Amino acid sequence: MSGKYVPPYESALRGYQPKPKPSFGKLNTSLTVQIKQHYELTGFDPYGLEMFSPLKNIPLADHVGFELAYMTYLCRQEHEARKEARQDKAERWLEIQKEFMADHLLMWIPGMAEALRTLEQGFYAQAIRTLEIWLHDDDQDMKNYFSRGGICVEC
Repeated sequence: MSGKYVPPYESALRGYQPKPKPSFGKLNTSLTVQIKQHYELTGFDPYGLEMFSPLKNIPLADHVGFELAYMTYLCRQEHEARKEARQDKAERWLEIQKEFMADHLLMWIPGMAEALRTLEQGFYAQAIRTLEIWLHDDDQDMKNYFSRGGICVEC
């Protein structure tokens, strides 16, 4: 109602239109179901995380916090596979990260950033800028990794 709320859900932000009047897409769409399936296929349970209690009551898998926690989970799985010298499994986890970032995070976080800069202009607008930088840098690192034939510089 304040005109400053930006829904932190991919389904809403994929449909963000800044003009003529800021508007968002619908919540709980097929994107939400698709993301939930990603979680289930890889063994990620966002509701098992320690989190702000009210979030546990929101059954929408495409919340920005859940998607970022999912990326953390994928990175952890890749790291564990590398520690166990299971390169093929580590490569698969990295592929999943790359796909999820390209198909999801990079498709809606810029819209969220634009909405926050336009509507909110406070803490969250600054925080989302940090997220945009991280996404850009991580995306570039993955592209470099795959272009070098899978040579992991930091492992």
